[in-house]
Amino acid sequence: QATVEVDVPAMVMAHFSSNTNVLDLTQIPSPTVTLSPGLDLAELAQIGLQAIGMTPEEARQISRTIDWANTMAIPVPADIGAFREVTVDGTNGLLLSSESNRQRASYTLLWEKDGVVYALNGRNDPQAILEAANSMR
Repeated sequence: QATVEVDVPAMVMAHFSSNTNVLDLTQIPSPTVTLSPGLDLAELAQIGLQAIGMTPEEARQISRTIDWANTMAIPVPADIGAFREVTVDGTNGLLLSSESNRQRASYTLLWEKDGVVYALNGRNDPQAILEAANSMR
């Protein structure tokens, strides 16, 4: 029997709104993961990424670029239309976009810096989300 233990610290969520945009920010210290001997967390992550709709090549690429033992895996909605790597405050991030017939486009920006995982959600303008993330201190 294989086991995976995940220690997830407490998180902070904040909601910001202006005349032009609404943003939701989540911050959480990076969780730690302990695996049974012989389990490869990147392989498990790759399977999960394929289950949410990524191609095997996309899942392999993403799963090998993330330190899964020290980075929180955030569930990604199945209606994600596209994703791309971006630079956020000098580190790598992932910008996810989704659009359905019932709502406008929404975006989620995910990144980790100095042991903290960030998720910034907004609508309509991915550039505004990137600018907001890069202005955080």
